[in-house]
Amino acid sequence: MSILRPKFQDRIIVNSQTTDDLLNGVIRAIKDSEEQARHIAPLFRRKDDITTCYLIFEFLKKNVPYKRESPNGQTVRTIARILHDKNGDCKHYAIFAASILRALKIPFKLRLISQDFYNSEPTHIYVVCNNDIILDPVLKQFNNEAAYKYKYDYKLK
Repeated sequence: MSILRPKFQDRIIVNSQTTDDLLNGVIRAIKDSEEQARHIAPLFRRKDDITTCYLIFEFLKKNVPYKRESPNGQTVRTIARILHDKNGDCKHYAIFAASILRALKIPFKLRLISQDFYNSEPTHIYVVCNNDIILDPVLKQFNNEAAYKYKYDYKLK
């Protein structure tokens, strides 16, 4: 039996999720991915954190194409399920990246942002490593951050 075999359980966060629902689902998926991450994290480890983050970014860009989920079908997935499905959105990218960084004991935080001046409710999530390395595979370039009007950072315990 492979350690990266997914359980094939779809976890719908909720039909009309709040920021807390989204964040709690992502945190749960990161914790559920802990054992899987320990097995594959060494493949990404390099001599410095920026190169490690770049490898994670490039891996996701090349192997997990972006696929937006409908507002009524927001899911979270473990690393194994993300790799099996071969697609993901910003939540899945954040789960994968955070799980790997956590296994490598590299400091990071989850950043949730809103780009809407009139609505502070976040619509995007990504990882910030060591307070300054942006790991957002939704964007085309590594270490690039989308413009935002509101941001909320969360550091996993």
